[in-house]
Amino acid sequence: MTQYLDLGQIGPQEPHKSAQKRCCGCGGWFIPTRSNRRACRPTCRARASDRHRGLMPRFDWDQPEPKQTRMAALAALFRAHPGEWLEQHRLANVAGVAGFRERRRECCIRLGMTLERKRERLPSGAVLVFWRYVLPADLSQAVGEAEATV
Repeated sequence: MTQYLDLGQIGPQEPHKSAQKRCCGCGGWFIPTRSNRRACRPTCRARASDRHRGLMPRFDWDQPEPKQTRMAALAALFRAHPGEWLEQHRLANVAGVAGFRERRRECCIRLGMTLERKRERLPSGAVLVFWRYVLPADLSQAVGEAEATV
């Protein structure tokens, strides 16, 4: 004899946690009743519309994560190694191979950094290029005094 399951006994199931969405109006989590719903209630939908049009400020959760620009990464590398000769290939990996020259120039112009270049020719005929960050005179004196006291 075959037994059949009575579906009326099971009752409605709760949606899985993966079905939750973040409300575009208030930032809270909600379970949408339709697949195309983006807001948990009509007031949140109106708030999101106003924010999209620039009438309301954006929330912190709504902002993309801040990324370090390649110029800032290059400047940070130079500042981490003041006075050391760094090979151009290493610098180009940080700053991007195609835009290394422009980002190096931006470090000099926008950030006021002083960079020096040195070229070395290998016996094979290849040329290696090195760059270093030269500290300003007043800052280098302060570093020298601090090292003398240690």
